[in-house]
Amino acid sequence: MVHETVHELTLREAEVLALLAAGYTNKGIGERLHLVEYSVNRCLSDIYQKLQPPAGMNPRVWTTLYVHGLDIHHAHIKGDG
Repeated sequence: MVHETVHELTLREAEVLALLAAGYTNKGIGERLHLVEYSVNRCLSDIYQKLQPPAGMNPRVWTTLYVHGLDIHHAHIKGDG
């Protein structure tokens, strides 16, 4: 099931999201897409704003689980966001 908000992502955000889900670091995403790390960070911030990970969960982990279609509602993963 794809959340409707995913359809609101820009092409660049979708590219960043795919690389994030594949396990790339921010630096690795930047190298792959020829972006400075600041731009990757900004893009991820925009993605998190659109997808709205639950409070108390690391947004990077939650987003990766979400993209892979895992049961994120019952995941017991907490982070500092």
